[in-house]
This record gives sequence, structure tokens and C-alpha cells, in this order.
Amino acid sequence: MKIKNTILILAYILVFSSCASDDDNTPTQIDREPETVIEQTAIINFTNEESNEIDFGDVVVDIITTQVFNIENTGNSDLNITNIVIPDNYTIDISSTTITPNTNKDFTITFSPTEILDYSNVIQIESNATGGNDTITITGFGVSPIYDGSIVLNTQEEVDHFGKLGYTSITGGLNIGQVTSIASTIVDLEPLNKILEVGFLEVFSTTSLENLNGLEKLNVINSIQMVSNSALKNIDALKSVTKLEGYINFLSNNSLTKIDGLENLIEVKENVRFNNNALLENIDGLSSLKSVGTDFDLLGSPLIENLNGLSSLENVGVELHVSGSLLLENLNGLSNLKSASLLRFSDNVSLYDYCGIKDLLTNDGANLYHNGQRYNRFNPTKSEVVNSTCSELVPLGVYDGNLLMDSNSDIEKFVSKNFHTIRGSFGVNGQAITNLDFLENLETVTSDLNIRNTDLTNLDGLDKLIYVNQLFIQENAMLADYCGLNSFIENGTINNTGDYRYIITDNLYNPTLEDLQNGQCTD
Repeated sequence: MKIKNTILILAYILVFSSCASDDDNTPTQIDREPETVIEQTAIINFTNEESNEIDFGDVVVDIITTQVFNIENTGNSDLNITNIVIPDNYTIDISSTTITPNTNKDFTITFSPTEILDYSNVIQIESNATGGNDTITITGFGVSPIYDGSIVLNTQEEVDHFGKLGYTSITGGLNIGQVTSIASTIVDLEPLNKILEVGFLEVFSTTSLENLNGLEKLNVINSIQMVSNSALKNIDALKSVTKLEGYINFLSNNSLTKIDGLENLIEVKENVRFNNNALLENIDGLSSLKSVGTDFDLLGSPLIENLNGLSSLENVGVELHVSGSLLLENLNGLSNLKSASLLRFSDNVSLYDYCGIKDLLTNDGANLYHNGQRYNRFNPTKSEVVNSTCSELVPLGVYDGNLLMDSNSDIEKFVSKNFHTIRGSFGVNGQAITNLDFLENLETVTSDLNIRNTDLTNLDGLDKLIYVNQLFIQENAMLADYCGLNSFIENGTINNTGDYRYIITDNLYNPTLEDLQNGQCTD
């Protein structure tokens, strides 16, 4: 019994202690912040060469062209594109795809117009996007294959782009580079190979274009100009050109060696000009040319050895002028020429044989511009070619023909040739002439020596003169000293014995021949 009571007491104590403990340890409530819920986003960000639309511009009917655009997902969850709705005449390489966060994907869209229409529209993107734009503006026009007007292409990128448009004809000019712009670095015209016809073809100021490859099918209606193309070596691609209503102008193409691409050209209605093409070796590319409407100029091409490329040429409407062909010896290439108003040959230092134009001159098919016959080895008149000799190897140091000095450039050229004999008349004229030092080697003038209207004060420089046919000194307002003629008066010869052998008038001092013979050489 005692044990039982003890157990009961202990149990009571335990229960009482437990209750007390519960009262003293009431739980403390802890406030917790709610968890942040991250919103799932998928955002369309469209780019196309820094533009917000796709612009194909003008595209020729039935030509296919492409562009690439990019879609970036700037959201934090996958962008699921289920469909891209494309307008008629456009196609796309990818119509459904998934773009993960912060990545992008390229899409290639193709435009192929079938009619002359405005195909501008919008592209609709179907996706789970939560932001961004789900439409893209697209612009494109189907146009005629005939480009109305002229086009100027200054860069290779412009050449490439225009070629992709697919034009087959240009009513105006196809301009590669520009005269007034900085030099163009275009290297390749192959992208233009669909163009079949243009009104004008002009290539200006290119530095890297070596040929015209890509223009093999091109017919030019009006005119061709090639100016200052420093790397251009040949024009072989122009073989489709047969007739020009306008002109040809090739100027300062310093690497051009031949013009064989013009071998099918038969007629040019206006001018043909080849000027300062320093490395041009021949003009054989003109072998089919029969008619030139106005002028034919071949100037400043020092390597030309013959004119055989003109063997088919029959008619030149106005003037044929050849100058600066240093190796040219004869005119045999002109033997089939039937008419030209005027022929002029100058600064062809090796040219001595004119027999190739004797029949032309004999039949009065042309006149030989005698005053324009300068600084060839032989400078005959028309009468000389027809009636006496059409070919003569004139000795070095002898100038054959009439010569006039009236500018500093004339003087410089004369001095460079070191002539001692003028086989013809010799004139010194104009106020640019202030002294005769440039005549220090002159010994003989077979016709008249004429000094007129200069600013000379004396005749020093004529010390070596020993022979003239006639002497004319007139209208030199400041000329009072003739002592430079003392040696000539004492030892030389005035061949003409007539009344006009010695004419000195209207100068500041006008001595007679007897005055000079008596030593009265100055006033």
C-alpha cells in the first residue's frame, strides 16, 4: 500500500510539472517573407541590317533575290515560333523553330515577283511571345526589266546589288564610277552580266578594275567613255558593240594595252578619240571600223607602231588627227580611206612615209593640213605627196616643213630637238618671244625667216646662221639692236635676189641691208 501511494504522488508531481512547463513555453510566431514568383517571358527582337523592316526595293519580274533577317529572344524562357505567315511571292527557309533565352536565329527570305506590282505587306509571327513585335513590314516591288534613266555605281557593293535586281536594259547610262568623285575601287563587273543593252557606257576613275568581264552580252546604243582607269588593261568584253549613234572617248587609261573588244564595231556616228593612253600598243581592235561621222583622234599613244587597225576605214566626216605616236613610220593602214575633210599628223617623230594616203590625196578625197604637219620626221605638203615624193628619211637635226614659234612650249620643244636646219619657212611671232637664245644652233632656213611682232630688243642668238632664202623682220616695237646678225651679214647668204629678199620695217630701228653691211647694226 505504501508503494502504491508513493507512485500516485510521483504521477501527480509529473502531471503538475508538465502543465506548468506548457504555460511557460508558449510558441513564438515567426513572420516569413513570401517567396518571389519569376514571370516567364519570351520576347521577339527583330533586326535586319539595323533596320526595322525588310526592304527589297525594285526587283525585276521573274528575278529571285534574298535577304537575311534575325530574331533574338531577349526573354528568360524559350521562344517557340509555331508559324511564320509570309505574303504571296515571298518564301522563307524556316517557318517554325525554338529560340532559347538570349540567343538569336537567322532567317532567309526570298522575293520573286511575277508581275509589275507592289508586293509590300507584313510578315506575321505566330509564337508564345509575351513581348516584342509579332509583325514585320516587308517592302518589294516587281518592276520591268528595263531600267528607265541612268544608274551610277561607285562601289563594288552597289555593283553587286544592282546586278541582283536583274535588269536587262538601261535606257540611259550605265556609269561605273564618276569623274567628279574620288577614285572608285570597283574590281568586278561580272554581277552585271544580265544587262543586254544600255544607252551609254561610262567607266570613270577606277583604280582596281582590270577588265570589263561581265559585259560580254552588252550592246551600247549611243556612246562609250573610258576615262582615267589606272588598272584597266583590256576591253575584250565589248565584243557585242557593232554601231554607235554617238562617240567613243578613251582618255588617260594608263594600263590599257589593247582595244580588241571593239573588233565588231563598224560605224561611229560622231567622234572617235583615243587620247593619252600611254601603254596602248596597237589599235587592231578597230579592224572592222568603216565610218566615223566627225573626228578621229589618236593622240599621245607613243607605243603605236602602225595604223593597220584602220585598214577597213573608208570615211571620216571631218578630221583625222594622229599625234604623239613616236614609233609610227608610215600611213599604210590608211590605204583604204576614201574621204576625210582634213588630215593632220604631228609629233610623230619617226613618220616619214605618206605613200599610204597618196591615192586619197590624188583623188582629192582629203586635204593635208600643212600648218598642222609638225614635228614628224617628214612633213610634206599635199602637193609634195601627190607630185613629187611621198616618202623621205629626213636626216637627224633637220626639220622638214614650215615651223612657227609663238609660245614658250614651242620654244621648249624646238630646243629639245636640237635642229640646225629648217627645210622650209621659219617664223618667230608673238610677244611671248623676248630673246632668240633658243636659235643658237640654227644654221640654215631654206625658205624665209620671218621675225614679227615680238618683244625682242636684239637679235642675239643668230650667231651661227649662214643661209636663208629671204629675211623678214617686221613690227617688233622694241627691236633696235641687229648686231646678232653681224656674222651672217659678213659670211652668210640671202639666196633670193629679188626685191623681197630683205624686208625690215616697222621696228624701233629699221636698218637697210647696206647699213648692216657697213656696221650700223644698232641705233
